[in-house]
Amino acid sequence: MLGITQLPIDYQFWYVRDLFLLVVISPLVWLAMKHARLVTLAVLAVLWSELLPGAPLAASARSLLFFSLGIALVQTSRQKLLIPQHAALFLILSLLEAPY
Repeated sequence: MLGITQLPIDYQFWYVRDLFLLVVISPLVWLAMKHARLVTLAVLAVLWSELLPGAPLAASARSLLFFSLGIALVQTSRQKLLIPQHAALFLILSLLEAPY
């Protein structure tokens, strides 16, 4: 029903399943990318290319690979991605005033 080893029953919710898995394993991915970035990306690229058809997490390898690439970009970036204070204030005020 959840589709851990296959697609979920409601196919359009595959991203929800992948999001939950990524949130749960994100500390492990962060450590793997911190200590063995190239090896981790190589293994995930092999899983994504489906060269090993029976490999675990093959269904979620696409999400995991691009999530890991994002972590690698954050870890190697010298610039911090900061939101200016006036932009953050504008965003908060616009969300508070949005009619729901």
